[in-house]
Amino acid sequence: MKDSKSKVSKCKQQLNISEIRLHAFIKETLLKHGLKLVKVRTLREELPLAEKILQTLHNLCATAPDLARRSEELSQVLQIDINEVEKTLDNYKFEGFVESFMDNEGKKRYYLTGRGIIKVCALFT
Repeated sequence: MKDSKSKVSKCKQQLNISEIRLHAFIKETLLKHGLKLVKVRTLREELPLAEKILQTLHNLCATAPDLARRSEELSQVLQIDINEVEKTLDNYKFEGFVESFMDNEGKKRYYLTGRGIIKVCALFT
């Protein structure tokens, strides 16, 4: 259990660093083009369901195979049908935002790719 908490803590630290670097990169790129970064806060409830699912993977730190989450976990957290979760995540897998695999119990697990992490971070910039 302690090892798992350590992995989650490390993941959160890495994500914070990645988010800071991404934010700095976006700001720098916008400034180069004479544009201004405007801070927009999007509440989770305002996001479309598909984006809520991605955000939930991010919030659960599902960013690597060993941190992947079962579709049933996401279904319970979001209180939506498991088939809707899997359909949405399978579409995101096709787009390269998510990867999946079957665990040793035959349950499908999902995690965000680097591209998926960037997509989630972009929801708030």
